[in-house]
Amino acid sequence: MVENRIRFSGAVTDAYGKVVEGAKVIFSDSKGVPVQHNGSPIGTITDASGNWGLQIPSSLLRCVGCTPFITARYTGLPSETVSISEDVKNVVFILGAKVQEEQEMIVVGQCKTLSCKVKSSFARNKKAYIIGIIGLVLLAVAMTLIFARKKTA
Repeated sequence: MVENRIRFSGAVTDAYGKVVEGAKVIFSDSKGVPVQHNGSPIGTITDASGNWGLQIPSSLLRCVGCTPFITARYTGLPSETVSISEDVKNVVFILGAKVQEEQEMIVVGQCKTLSCKVKSSFARNKKAYIIGIIGLVLLAVAMTLIFARKKTA
């Protein structure tokens, strides 16, 4: 017996509208954990244009008491999980558009001339993000001044 499948498709971009090539798109539960079917997860990777397509067995969409989801993930961006149904077959993910205060972001800066590394961790909200960027800019200016002072001395 051939299993009836329903096709879902869409695209993945970042918060600035840039396509995200190589993002993982998986059939998942509400927490983004892949759903196994015949021992394997159902998933794909976005192409060079950020497009993706999945064929999900209709039996998995109609299970009693569960809501099917699709999750998109890409390293360095927060993942997104959305509920799907037979009526919602096209999903565009915009990764990084939501600010999640409970997550942390690690910023690593490098000064090639002094081989210095700066590591800063801060809560991922707008105010902390701006303060962190300003801090890195001020650190870069300070390192440039120190380097210039050593060069003239």
